[in-house]
Amino acid sequence: MLMLKLKQAFGTVSQSSVKHAQQKSQQRIRTKVVTTLSRGNVSLQNGRFLTKKDLDERLDKVVKHSFL
Repeated sequence: MLMLKLKQAFGTVSQSSVKHAQQKSQQRIRTKVVTTLSRGNVSLQNGRFLTKKDLDERLDKVVKHSFL
């Protein structure tokens, strides 16, 4: 549905542009839900939070890092 609307609005677009637009849209929705439902946590209300995917990526970087 979103892809069809994008094609109608912008004509032919590359697959990467569509994928990027979908990711941005999902990010906006996620942020809207968190900021709407958070109570008392200013960081969450301002949109500063990490998803499980973000936390997993961060953990992988720490595990792979050489501290010596």
